[in-house]
Amino acid sequence: MDIAIAGVPFDQGSYGGTGQRFGPDQARAFSHTVQQVHALFSRIVAAGAVPMGIGGDHTTTLLIMRGMARAGVMDPSA
Repeated sequence: MDIAIAGVPFDQGSYGGTGQRFGPDQARAFSHTVQQVHALFSRIVAAGAVPMGIGGDHTTTLLIMRGMARAGVMDPSA
């Protein structure tokens, strides 16, 4: 099954606070950031270094592990 997600930057009907219109752009930016983290940790591992991440929230660990899996260092299903 294919899924299409479309951002709708609209908050004209909101009252008491706006900002929802920024959601689609932020989701796109986060997606780009995820790809960068994967690529960074893949390169670190491929260079033979031990990766260490500083900062970030709980999703950071998953991003690092996926980058390591892409480099063939670990099995993400284990």
